[in-house]
Amino acid sequence: MSYIGNAPVVQAMRVTTELVATAGQTDIYPLGGYTPGDYLDVEINGAALKSNDYTATDGIKIVLAVALSAGDDIRVKAY
Repeated sequence: MSYIGNAPVVQAMRVTTELVATAGQTDIYPLGGYTPGDYLDVEINGAALKSNDYTATDGIKIVLAVALSAGDDIRVKAY
């Protein structure tokens, strides 16, 4: 059976990682990593971070500019 419309591709998938921070945490390791240069959304306690609030260059970890507090909710969406 053929597909009508835009075929879904792997690059169009979103992987969401949700974590709870430890005191002083600056590194986040999203599940499955991410592709450097692609869309990446990082949220702390529901607030979206700007791209200058973190560094994401190696596809494995995200380094935050400011350390987190224990119990902060982290959500990373990698597309």
